[in-house]
Amino acid sequence: MDERVADTPVAPQVQHFPCVVYETQKKMDDYQAPDMRYGDLSAHRLMTYYGLTDVSTLVDPYTLQQLPGNSVHVPIYQPLPKRVTLSRGECIRRMFYEMRSLSHMPFSLYGPYRYVINEMIDHLQNGHGQVFRSPLLNQALREQITQDSSADNTLTRIKSALDANINKPNKTFLASSKSFITTNILHGRLPKFDRLEDRANGLGITVHDTWATHITITSLVFSATSWKASVHYRIQDHFGLDDVDILNWEFRQWRFFRLWFVLQRYSAMAHRPFITEMETTMEIAGTL
Repeated sequence: MDERVADTPVAPQVQHFPCVVYETQKKMDDYQAPDMRYGDLSAHRLMTYYGLTDVSTLVDPYTLQQLPGNSVHVPIYQPLPKRVTLSRGECIRRMFYEMRSLSHMPFSLYGPYRYVINEMIDHLQNGHGQVFRSPLLNQALREQITQDSSADNTLTRIKSALDANINKPNKTFLASSKSFITTNILHGRLPKFDRLEDRANGLGITVHDTWATHITITSLVFSATSWKASVHYRIQDHFGLDDVDILNWEFRQWRFFRLWFVLQRYSAMAHRPFITEMETTMEIAGTL
């Protein structure tokens, strides 16, 4: 009878950190997304299909003519003011000026984040599509996470998953338990700026929903009686408009969005939308 060597038991693999515990299906740095298109529409298409004939009160973006002010109050026996044709650069400058003037009412009325929209409009005008980062938006992300006291808070769910799966006698966390964290996050709610207050505090107009989220546990350390973890959130959004946005009456009714769409998508203007990136690192802890 042949002798057989008994299988050697395989020791469970300990999870090493940093470790990405959650990624959205939508990818980071996605420049192929529909809201990242620019300069792809003709004047005829914008006016007929999208109905964007009344874009600016200052200029006609298609003819580059300055619009006469208060012409409805000119007496009938006086001729209407002659329209002046502007350079394309001057026409664009005035449209951005008008966009800024419309950005605060009613979208950005109060609070520390109300002027971030001005920085983002400047970036749309002059940033040439480069990634936009702001310490204020990082702060807003951190506040959104810490102020969320619901059971759906992803940070709370990560803490509970760690607490339940840490091998406390051995002070280890097994790689096989990573899926419990991911599942807990999936059943939670990712940080977004779509709360009621975000409609007027400047965060709804600058970020609102988000495109891609990565959550990484960067470290997990143990002491004699406790554990502590650092959790890093990296979130991206797109400051750009797609067809769904502008064909939605909730957006198209506002001149602010009509100006934005034409400045971005009109082939003669083609200002590049950009990625907004936010990040913050949170600390969580528990007892052994």
